[in-house]
Amino acid sequence: MVAREWTAGDGDFLAQIPIFGGLPDAVLARIIDLARELHVAPGGLVFAEGEPARAMFIVRQGELEICKRGRDGS
Repeated sequence: MVAREWTAGDGDFLAQIPIFGGLPDAVLARIIDLARELHVAPGGLVFAEGEPARAMFIVRQGELEICKRGRDGS
């Protein structure tokens, strides 16, 4: 994975996401200060089931496949 820090210009993108829409500019700026953009190679793993939640992910481009283990472990 390759990381890049967000800039103030990323606020326009963030404001278009319904969960962030309507937040005051100061709050969006704080989120941007904390945000990092990750580039994940096709087939790469972002996180695994059972890992502690340490981050929130926003898919900016592309798509993710989320898989959940069944009761039998498959």
